[in-house]
Amino acid sequence: MTYFILMSPFLVVTLLVWVSAIVVARCYGRLGRAAKTASYHEADENDDVSPVCPSMTVVVTACNQVDALRRHLPKILTQDYPAFEVVVVDMASTDDTVALLEALEFEHTCLRHTYTPPSARDISIENLAITLGIRAAVGEWVVFTTADAEPASPHWLMTIARQTGHSRTIVAGTVRYDATAPRHMRFRRIWDIIFAANHVLCHRAAASIFASNVAIRRDALVENMRVASQVRSGAYSPAQCRHGVLELIVNRISNPDKALAARLSSSGKATKATTWLVSPQGIVVQDHPSDGGAWVEYRIRTFELRRHLRHAIAYRANKFIAAAMPWLLMIAIALPWLALFADADVPSSLAAEASGNFSLDTFLHSESAVWLEGVAACECLMLIIYIIVKLMCVAATARAISVPANPFTFLCRELMLPLVNIRLWWKWLRTPRREFRKKFV
Repeated sequence: MTYFILMSPFLVVTLLVWVSAIVVARCYGRLGRAAKTASYHEADENDDVSPVCPSMTVVVTACNQVDALRRHLPKILTQDYPAFEVVVVDMASTDDTVALLEALEFEHTCLRHTYTPPSARDISIENLAITLGIRAAVGEWVVFTTADAEPASPHWLMTIARQTGHSRTIVAGTVRYDATAPRHMRFRRIWDIIFAANHVLCHRAAASIFASNVAIRRDALVENMRVASQVRSGAYSPAQCRHGVLELIVNRISNPDKALAARLSSSGKATKATTWLVSPQGIVVQDHPSDGGAWVEYRIRTFELRRHLRHAIAYRANKFIAAAMPWLLMIAIALPWLALFADADVPSSLAAEASGNFSLDTFLHSESAVWLEGVAACECLMLIIYIIVKLMCVAATARAISVPANPFTFLCRELMLPLVNIRLWWKWLRTPRREFRKKFV
């Protein structure tokens, strides 16, 4: 009993950490639960699912990706949707991209293409490409994707259309890597999907989206372009960044001011301005980075981008807590035992009970041993419950996004995630800032 009293404060801490870990683990399955029950798609008095098919313009950005366009563009052009067009923005490609697009335009009347001039130097090329795509679009909604991605279903646009109600500004969707991607890339993409979707499903501003699968109301884009022209000098704007332009634009539009929300929403509410596609038919499959260097470069650009997003503190805090939670739980479970044996009297008393007047068998049946065994059994049970809950949640989300992920492998890689993040953070610190911003001349 003395040992239990000594350990009790630390057991309370362990219990609190365990409860927090269970709550965080359940967040891993929010996207899976939403897809399974389809509750996020059901129309009620507060949910505005569009009964009609608005006109859509799919904007595809490409730069020296003729092979990717040849493989993926036909999947977009053959979408089962009544009113849509496809605009490909060629970012000064030097390969056969133009020839391929001209050939496809003869076969598909819905296809058009434009280009960024090679001499453009006073603006981010990516920002210029997106701006040209918006100006060329005639649809009520603009759907953005990239040349290295394709819809997983011919009903991709129809799935987006079902979520384009009057109170919606942005419809974001899942982008998973293809089956040939290395396991560590698939793990990190699933991790990013889980928290990006959770943030939107909790009716918060979009702090992270995937540029290969997002639809935005054209009125909101035009309004954003007008506001962006008035951004004060020195601010980190889409016109200045080399990468992540669309993420910055979505992050700005997903939390509009009251005046803009009133113009875009018939109800004047901004709580449902952004939604997430939980249907498997709304998934886009993307080619994975070609090598480890390209993958590390992509992750470093993501580190830089997260620093400049609005309302991203909660998103980054959630990811930090989730990555640290397995380690915190293991430390909390070990803490009572460390506190117990840190007391100088405890080891000596245990040794006296195990030797001296008592045999080892007698000690194992003593009151002290019973309390210690009970504490150990409870902690083991708590750890098992945590692992089972997380495995079930990860498996549910993996099924929802059609990814053959092994939940046990996911948990093992998650334990190494803090170390990987520290390594990437160190690389980010050593990267010159000019690699992330456009240098004006």
